[in-house]
Amino acid sequence: MRVRYKPSFRRDIRRIRDADLHRRIQRKITEIEAVATINEVSAIGRLRSESGNHYRVRIGEYRLGVLVEGDTVTLLRFSHRSDFYRRFP
Repeated sequence: MRVRYKPSFRRDIRRIRDADLHRRIQRKITEIEAVATINEVSAIGRLRSESGNHYRVRIGEYRLGVLVEGDTVTLLRFSHRSDFYRRFP
């Protein structure tokens, strides 16, 4: 799948200081790029939204918010699970 990055996602990632977490995020992005459909990604769940195309990917205590449109995955947000569901979608 093709992966696009929103400025909000890039801003969220810049705030993370943990190098191990950065590596885990990169591994998850690589996994998303390698799969044919979004359902093949591990630790993914569909969120209730108007469009029905919003998903969250669990990375430990953090969540990665994505929007799926065809074969393109747009990375929208990344935050701690305590904040994630208030800000996404």
